[in-house]
Amino acid sequence: MLYLIGAALSVVYTLENEWVFAQDDIPGDAQYYIAGAQFVLSGAGAPTSYPAYDWFLASSLNMGSPLIARFSHFGVLGMLFILAGVVVWRLSSSERNVRYFCRFFVLNGIFYGLATQLVRDVIILLALTMALFGVVIALGRRKFCMNDPFWASAGAAILVAVSGWQVFVLGAAVSLELAYRAVVLKAGMYQRVAAITTFGALLGLSGLYSDQIEFLYDVNVEQDLARKSNAEAYGSSATRSLADPLKAAFGPGLIRPLRPSLYFMESTNLHAAMFWWGTVCWYLNLLITLPSLLFVLPKIHYRKGAVVLLATLLGFFLIYTYAHGSGMGMRKRALFQFLYLLVVSSVVYMPPKGWAVQDAFRRHPLTTAVVVAALAAAMIGGTYLSIDTAL
Repeated sequence: MLYLIGAALSVVYTLENEWVFAQDDIPGDAQYYIAGAQFVLSGAGAPTSYPAYDWFLASSLNMGSPLIARFSHFGVLGMLFILAGVVVWRLSSSERNVRYFCRFFVLNGIFYGLATQLVRDVIILLALTMALFGVVIALGRRKFCMNDPFWASAGAAILVAVSGWQVFVLGAAVSLELAYRAVVLKAGMYQRVAAITTFGALLGLSGLYSDQIEFLYDVNVEQDLARKSNAEAYGSSATRSLADPLKAAFGPGLIRPLRPSLYFMESTNLHAAMFWWGTVCWYLNLLITLPSLLFVLPKIHYRKGAVVLLATLLGFFLIYTYAHGSGMGMRKRALFQFLYLLVVSSVVYMPPKGWAVQDAFRRHPLTTAVVVAALAAAMIGGTYLSIDTAL
């Protein structure tokens, strides 16, 4: 079903770009990568900052139109779906949790929108999932197995090749899990050595990617200056910065994606529709699972690997929110939606009948009612507060 829907949307999206907008993809990063792939095909090398993705895209474009490249993206999305499903099964040991993950992944338009656009984010998600797969499986074993470091190392290597600095978020999450188990839970010598080794590797890699870290810092400073210069339009800089995480989590609302020409810099009608479709799934997922997740958090450390998932989610959310404010666009939101879905599908109890929020109401009626009411208010407010500027 994933491939059937993806193939149909890829065809329609390709035709819309070529016939209506006379372009290969949405202006911006997608056309930047397409130009890089065309340079590779001409024998001039990879001119962009991410040559690994240029070569991947060039191998697909060499077989025909951008439609073939989009089909290859959906092949990557299928691998991502399978690996993530195994992670959910290993952490939850529940068919109901796996079914919940499958439904909200396959029926979420934001993942189709991510795969149809020719950008490297779908590769980043696959690499991140490969690494998390290796870590979660390794933490659940009683004896060392060579397959686990292979998956984790391969995922980290691909992440470094197509992205770079994001590997630090993954490394920090793994270090946090290992350090917690070594210090608080009094784990064995193996996990203590692994924690020290992982932390040392992060320090060593920091020198290799210092330029990217400095670039991100410069971007953040420029955005802060822009916020201060536009204080009258957006309120004080400090207030807007504090509100950015809330806007990012509960935006862009259900109205903005339906009117892309008014709210977004670059978009197509189908892409905006997939963004709206993904936003609906995001709100439903939050309403169903967030109350239960809040009650599970105090005991989340009992599941080996769950801390890694949660720390990775929070790490990416905080960094991207700081770097991009609330205007992160569809690509960054797709990453957060995937990681959140992975976390809640792995740790939240899914009752045999009904939804997780119904079980939360039975266990904690007053607290759950307050959380759901706050969520509903935030979602309504997200329609008017979020300032996404790109899809």
